[in-house]
Amino acid sequence: MTIHSNDPVDPVVQVPLSGQGQFANPTIWLSASSHDFGNVWVAADGKANWRLRIANTGNQNLEIVDLILNNPAFSVSGFSGLPIVIVPNDTVSVTVSFLPTDTLTYLDTLLVGSNDPANPFVSVSLSGRGILDDYTTGYVFWNYQVPDNPRSGSSQDYEVDGLQTINDINGDGVGEVVIATENYWLLCLDGNSSGTPDTLWSFNTYISNYSAGSIGQTWDYGVQDAIDIASDLNGDGYNDVVIATGGGNEHVYAVNGTNGEMLWQYGTDDPNSYGLGDFEAVDAKRDFTGDG
Repeated sequence: MTIHSNDPVDPVVQVPLSGQGQFANPTIWLSASSHDFGNVWVAADGKANWRLRIANTGNQNLEIVDLILNNPAFSVSGFSGLPIVIVPNDTVSVTVSFLPTDTLTYLDTLLVGSNDPANPFVSVSLSGRGILDDYTTGYVFWNYQVPDNPRSGSSQDYEVDGLQTINDINGDGVGEVVIATENYWLLCLDGNSSGTPDTLWSFNTYISNYSAGSIGQTWDYGVQDAIDIASDLNGDGYNDVVIATGGGNEHVYAVNGTNGEMLWQYGTDDPNSYGLGDFEAVDAKRDFTGDG
């Protein structure tokens, strides 16, 4: 809004205005109306996961009261129980999984029931195919596209700077894969995947335009040295991840291996810290203090 007046010092004043429209009732929104899991290995050799986001665009609490599937090859998890209560303008995610038991094409419809008076049931069409081939050298079990980092705007470099494996954190008996990317992500991917792996957790090292750090330096040969797996730093029985960053966010971060939450940090994100140099390597395998 622009205000004009006879004020000799400030004759024109700009007042920024913003707002968000809301529906008058609980209103459901889904991130997709269909999903194809593609080719997935049969039985224990493969399991594909997909995150379905459910949002409430109304001004009253949305309650998800039913998540109905008919084909046992598909399942829904990632929530503690029903109803799932979503407050206005909030979003939750559930994990839809596909575990084929035969070399067939599978179809199903996920029905999402809620207290949305206009749409008490909304549907998501699901499909997938079970495959069973010989394992051959170079066979691609799954592949992953690094996502945009919403904090870094148009500055997106999808290069994977470092990769490590970590022990099983989701109980499927297969270890997970942790990657650090040039667009400031630390991501844990489900190792027991087929097609596209599920992202189990993420950690963001982009703080601001002046304080953003990926691991090591892209022109160094030792970037892989800036990510390491530590043997259970917080006593929960799982390994954790330690990374070293530079480029305005000079830090060593210790990250919980089960959920991606920061355990501790050391360093600075002062925008004037460029001249101090970067953390370019970490070693989390030695106990120097004798505390185990």
